[in-house]
Amino acid sequence: MEVIILPVQDRIKKYLDLLGIKYNYDTEKNEFGIVYEIEGHRVYVTISSNEKWIEIMAPLLSKDLVPKDKESEFYKELLYANHKFAEVCFDVDSEGNIGTSQELLVSALTFDYFEEEFRAVPFAALHFWKNIAPKYNISDSGFSFD
Repeated sequence: MEVIILPVQDRIKKYLDLLGIKYNYDTEKNEFGIVYEIEGHRVYVTISSNEKWIEIMAPLLSKDLVPKDKESEFYKELLYANHKFAEVCFDVDSEGNIGTSQELLVSALTFDYFEEEFRAVPFAALHFWKNIAPKYNISDSGFSFD
């Protein structure tokens, strides 16, 4: 019996279709885009890949909106959430913006693995907007996703 392995983008497309998730695909960026409405906020999740890794990520808060007077407490709370919830991963990009992301090894990609890692990103966004942002009077992400 011959085993046929689809290219990673085709597998991601198939998995998103199986999950019933609407997405756009940008061929120039080789990137899937999904928009969620979470706690009244638009969250833009992207899925990109190279030959070894798949990255699922969503920016959550512009560095300019990090509460300067409680910055240490704010970052500590994000780190605690990383510790408390197995699949929550808050991070900071090279510009200092707060986001959430998951990485998957392409060679280990299965539907169950993809679903678990994919769903962790909107879950982290929900946790941020429902439980963390209100404590710091954060009501806007500082990002526009049109």
